[in-house]
Amino acid sequence: MAHSLVDPSDHSMRGFVPDEQVVDRVLAGERELFELLMRRYNRQLFRTVRVLLRDDDSAEEALQQTWIAVWQGLAGFAGHATFSTWATRIALRTAAHATYREQRISEVALDLRTDSSPSVRHVEPVDEYVARRAVVERIERAIQGLPIQGLPEAYRVVLILRAVEGLSTADVADTLDLDDGAVKVRLHRARERLERDLRACGAGDELLAEVWAFDGLRCDRVVARVFERAREEGL
Repeated sequence: MAHSLVDPSDHSMRGFVPDEQVVDRVLAGERELFELLMRRYNRQLFRTVRVLLRDDDSAEEALQQTWIAVWQGLAGFAGHATFSTWATRIALRTAAHATYREQRISEVALDLRTDSSPSVRHVEPVDEYVARRAVVERIERAIQGLPIQGLPEAYRVVLILRAVEGLSTADVADTLDLDDGAVKVRLHRARERLERDLRACGAGDELLAEVWAFDGLRCDRVVARVFERAREEGL
């Protein structure tokens, strides 16, 4: 298991240190403190890129690329937006580029495919956890846009940022360059599209919080790999 690069005995890092101060200290040479930013926003950015990409592995790779891009552009973070908003915009651009690349690869490899339809195995739930996971997976598929009732990309991003990650309407609007009204409309329509899945389990946004879970091991792995790549690139 990866270990934290931040020294827990460092009294200056006890309590919450604002993102802007962490950025300033990283730029001043305390590069190990970049881990604090990653751990604060790893889950949010992972879910953001996962909305646009086909699987967890692709999303994890895009997340690593996002953090490298954030690190490389850290000196250009002017504070006109929150760090979260700034980083999320980079994540969306990174995911969009990865999506385009995946589409091009799929087009080239189309003739080599022997089965373009993934097999679906129906398993009878044996306990409450399995039943709950089955519903979560249905919601994940709906958000991803696989079934007929799948959500358009514009709705998916708003749903994840607002309903799952809990960003304010204003923050989502700032991140996506929308007005507050547009965010509210997209969120409402996204929830309408998912109503059947949410009603099936008798739950709402609290169940959405389980979509595309981001556990400690994945977080540790991303932190370790980003720092490894940062060393290779001389950051």
